[in-house]
Amino acid sequence: MTLLPCPVDSLFDDADALLTPIAEAKQIALCFTPVEGLVAHADQKRLYQVIANLVVNAVKFTPEGGRVDVAAELDSQSSGRLVRFSVTDNGAGMSEDHLSHIFERYWRVREANPKGTGLGLYIARGVVEAHGGTIWAESELGRGTTMYFTLPHADSLINAQG
Repeated sequence: MTLLPCPVDSLFDDADALLTPIAEAKQIALCFTPVEGLVAHADQKRLYQVIANLVVNAVKFTPEGGRVDVAAELDSQSSGRLVRFSVTDNGAGMSEDHLSHIFERYWRVREANPKGTGLGLYIARGVVEAHGGTIWAESELGRGTTMYFTLPHADSLINAQG
């Protein structure tokens, strides 16, 4: 893994171009909203892998005509040391019981995802944690799910070293 400054707006531009056709096939609006000039300290290919996994999952579990929002901002609780990413859908949501298992290896909601392997979120967690970040989810049945993860903010690392 090669950790370098990764401009979030250009990462989101690439993700938007590659993932929008998947959302459009299901008539789902996909909206990327980064804070301009925000830079994560990350392996860009691995970061894209996490975002793509979360977006594809959100699209999969959002009904036709729904919406998926992808955002990034400085994490206010970390004094600017972390970038917090979020992927929010207005799909069916998850029960507390399901929510507590989603990052486990091979775990999946069988009736909702019969073809899934149960590895996507497990791998995403591994990638995020290898970057020194954290990943978690919040969900409400019938209202949707938001997946969050944090990564180091590149500017805070430069300032700490300078």
